[in-house]
Amino acid sequence: EENYDIIQQNAMVVFIDRDIERLSTNGRPLSQGGIEKLRQMYEVRYPLYKKFSHFSVKSQKTWQETTALIIEELNKR
Repeated sequence: EENYDIIQQNAMVVFIDRDIERLSTNGRPLSQGGIEKLRQMYEVRYPLYKKFSHFSVKSQKTWQETTALIIEELNKR
């Protein structure tokens, strides 16, 4: 929460909402506890991500398809 004002004034914040089961934990220091650690972080961070983002997109597909969804939403703004 301490970075909220800085982030909001300097960027358009997009929350890419992806199911936890679809996230990779390999090579990611914050998720070194595996899927259970990721679930714990998710429970704490999800409401903040929703609160701080200008908009969100649900990502269940490839990064290319997710990028297209983001661009489509940005073009509406």
